[in-house]
Amino acid sequence: MEENVKIPIESVTEDFLSAANLADENGEVYIVADGKTKYKLVNLECDGVVELTHEERVDIIAKRVLKKYEGAFKELAK
Repeated sequence: MEENVKIPIESVTEDFLSAANLADENGEVYIVADGKTKYKLVNLECDGVVELTHEERVDIIAKRVLKKYEGAFKELAK
């Protein structure tokens, strides 16, 4: 595991999956824009700062599904 892995934002734009894989391997990756470290990509499963309960994860997923299929749900409600 490397410390302070930094990648340019252009690399993230071109290939987000590679950036995500780096975050998986290292726990986090810093993204550099305009010559400065500007963003941090974190693997939430490795990061102790963000702990979600099962109910919170279900709520997040439910909101995503509702948003994605809002039109279909409205049609079914008729």
